[in-house]
Amino acid sequence: MLEHLIREIRSSETYKGQIVKLFEIEGQNYEVFDFPDELHKDLKEKLKNKGIFGLYKHQLETFDLLNKGLNLIITSSTASGKTLAFNIPIINKLSKDRNASALYLYPTKALAQDQLEKLVEFTQITAYTYDGDTPAEERHYLRKFGRIIIANPDILHVGMLPNHILWSRFLSNLKFVVIDEAHYYSGVLGSHISMVLRRLRRILSYYGSYPQFILSSATLENPLEFAYKLVGERFELVKGPITSPFKKLFIIYNPPIVNEAMNLRKNIIQEATNLIEILLKTNQTVIVFVKSRQGVEILTKLLQERLGESFLISSYRAGYSKELRRSIEKKIKSGEIKCIVATNALELGIDIGELDSTVIVGYPGTIASLFQQSGRSGRTHESTTFFLTSSNPLDQYFTKDP
Repeated sequence: MLEHLIREIRSSETYKGQIVKLFEIEGQNYEVFDFPDELHKDLKEKLKNKGIFGLYKHQLETFDLLNKGLNLIITSSTASGKTLAFNIPIINKLSKDRNASALYLYPTKALAQDQLEKLVEFTQITAYTYDGDTPAEERHYLRKFGRIIIANPDILHVGMLPNHILWSRFLSNLKFVVIDEAHYYSGVLGSHISMVLRRLRRILSYYGSYPQFILSSATLENPLEFAYKLVGERFELVKGPITSPFKKLFIIYNPPIVNEAMNLRKNIIQEATNLIEILLKTNQTVIVFVKSRQGVEILTKLLQERLGESFLISSYRAGYSKELRRSIEKKIKSGEIKCIVATNALELGIDIGELDSTVIVGYPGTIASLFQQSGRSGRTHESTTFFLTSSNPLDQYFTKDP
C-alpha cells in the first residue's frame, strides 16, 4: 500500500523530483505477557473487553515498580502503550483504595480531553478535566468528589496551589502525579514548571501526602537527569521499545527551485496543497502541521476551495471556542474529517487512530517536535510522514544531511 502511494506521487503532473530522501522504519513485534495477579478483576475484565489480553514488557515493569512505591519515568515510542502503562496501576490502586486520588498534568486541553476519554473506557472512578473551560459550578463538584483530576501546569499554579485549602480532601489523599509528554517542559518553561512542582510537593507535605511521580515521553535522551531536575526527586527508568509496532515511511519532500540565482523554491503552502490533494485522492486520511495560525487558515482555505466538495477538511488551532474544539476532535476520531490542518496544538500525544499520513509543513523547530508530529499517524497501521522543506537554510540542511 505504501509503495503504491509513492508511485502515485511520482507519476503525478506536479512531481518534479521532490522526494529527496526516503527512510523506511520497520515495525517492531512486541512480546505480550500475562496480567499480574494483583490486577483488580473488574479492570482485567474491561481490558479483555477492549481486546487487551496481556501487557507488554514495559507495561508490566511499570506495574511492578509502581507497586513498590517508586517514582518512574517511562520512555517509549509513540503508539507503544505508554498511557496504558501508567493508567493500569493507577486505576488498580484507586479501585482498591476508595479514598486515593491522582493528578494528571498535560500541556494542552486537547490532550487532557483525550486522556479523560481513555480513562472513562476502563473505570467508573470519578474523573474530570480542570482547566480554563471548566464552569464554576463544576469546579466545586470536582473539588468535593473528584478522584482523578486532569489539569495543566498553569491551572495547577493559579487555581489549585493558591487555593489548596479548598482542595485539601483531594491533596491529602493524593497517591500519584502523572506528567505526560514530559519533554515539553524543557528550557525556560521547564525551569518554571520545576518551581511549580516544588511548590506542589511542599504543600503536599503540609497535608502529609507524598505521592509517586510518573513521567513519560517518547523523545527524551537523558530521562533520569531530566526527571530529577524537573521534579527534584530520584526516579527509576522504564525503557520501552524505540519504534512503533507498525511500519512507517519518513519522506523528506523538497519543493522544486523556481529561482536558481537566489536559490528560491516553490511556495511551501502551494506545494503542500498539491501533495495533500494526491494523498486524499488515494484514500488517505491526513493530518497537516503548519507552524503559524495564519498558515493553518491559508492552507485550509486553499484545500477547501480545491477539494471541499469531495472531502471534509477542517483547521484546528488555539483560539477556537471550547465547543468548536470538541466538535472537531470528535469528527477527527470518528473519521468524518478526512484532512485536519493544525498548529502544534495537536502535536502532543492525542490518539487519533485512523490517520494514514502526516504532512509537516516546514521544520517545527526541534527534532522532538518533528517526531511527535510524525507519530500522530500510524497508531493502528502502516503510515507515511512527509516533511516539506522550505527555502530556509535550516530546512535545506535536512535535505542534504538528515
